[in-house]
Amino acid sequence: MKVRYAVVLFSTTTAALWRKVYLNRPKEAEFILLINDWFDLFNSRTVKEAKKTKVPFGLNLAQQLDLLDRTESAILELRVGDAKYLYPFQRGFLISISSMRGLFQELSGSHLRISYILTHRVNQDLAENAFSVIRKLGAGHVKPSAVDAKRRLKLLCLTWGANTFKTSSVEAEDNEPCLSARMIHSLTTVQSNDADNSSPRIILPEVEINIKDLNETNADEVLQSMGMPESCEHGGKEFIAGFVASKLCNILPGLKASPEEVDMLNQNSWVKSLGKEHLTVPSLKWLNWVELLEQEFRTYHRTGDKYKINGNPGVLKGFCEALSNKYQEIPVKALEKYIKTRLFIRIKNRNKLIVEERRQAAKLRADRWTQYQVRISTSTPREDETDEESYSDDDDEFEREEFERE
Repeated sequence: MKVRYAVVLFSTTTAALWRKVYLNRPKEAEFILLINDWFDLFNSRTVKEAKKTKVPFGLNLAQQLDLLDRTESAILELRVGDAKYLYPFQRGFLISISSMRGLFQELSGSHLRISYILTHRVNQDLAENAFSVIRKLGAGHVKPSAVDAKRRLKLLCLTWGANTFKTSSVEAEDNEPCLSARMIHSLTTVQSNDADNSSPRIILPEVEINIKDLNETNADEVLQSMGMPESCEHGGKEFIAGFVASKLCNILPGLKASPEEVDMLNQNSWVKSLGKEHLTVPSLKWLNWVELLEQEFRTYHRTGDKYKINGNPGVLKGFCEALSNKYQEIPVKALEKYIKTRLFIRIKNRNKLIVEERRQAAKLRADRWTQYQVRISTSTPREDETDEESYSDDDDEFEREEFERE
């Protein structure tokens, strides 16, 4: 089950993007945000939660009951296609809502005097995780019978096979080593043959700078004139720039936008449209610098392998030194922080690609093995062959050798 995809789809980020793209369709964004808040309410884990929608059920009872009422009304009015009935997922929503109301009413009125409920302890994630592990133990046989499920459960009780899942979802994650900062040795160490042990000198390739400088007079016009792909890309750069500004605002206050810039960018800022607390809006000057650094970063790593990561020595320290010499007006701390953050983001994305490639390769090997087993199990021996002779024909022998070689 790919539960995480549903959580990612119904999120505040998707709702903010919907508002930005479809200005005349606010109802869909409100529904996405409503389902996101409902997910948060049913996944509370601690009483010290900073996000208001994820506090335990009962600590903010009036607003939480109102959220349940609004979600219940939306689910009852929702229709899939031309259906005149409720789908199973809708009935699941309604059962969860009514059960949470009744559970809190019963526990709060009992002698236990329960004041709140950590809702993540009453959902079915544990059962789904256990079933996913049982399915995983069967390799390609993912639909076990009752007898198979009991045997796998016994095997699971004697092993340690339930540690391949992240958070509370049921999506498996490959924990084999992938491309990482440790494998790129030049990320954390200085490699050089010089006697002074200095970092390798990086010669930056020529970059054609094609950006529009943002200032207080043209910011609105430039941001509104961007197309959707360009606007989304600029939003990602703004988010990373805001992250760097939040880390260095104490020593470099100029990276953070002034109140006047925040008011001016209110309609066109992706960070502001997310509606999350404690996010930092970068200044216009820092955004212009980020555009330069981003073009330099992409040009430098364009010469890398198929994962677009330059494996030459000095990929971090040497590259940052070359950039600081070229752009002396950019603070060194901010430059290094941005390049390091940007590089680790690319490594993380490439790790996902490697995991997917390994999954596809394993699936292909399993399919070939299954086909080979089916073929040799259905083949019959010829009368002139003895038990010691092979019953496989030339094609079977060739496939067996290919499988063993892989």
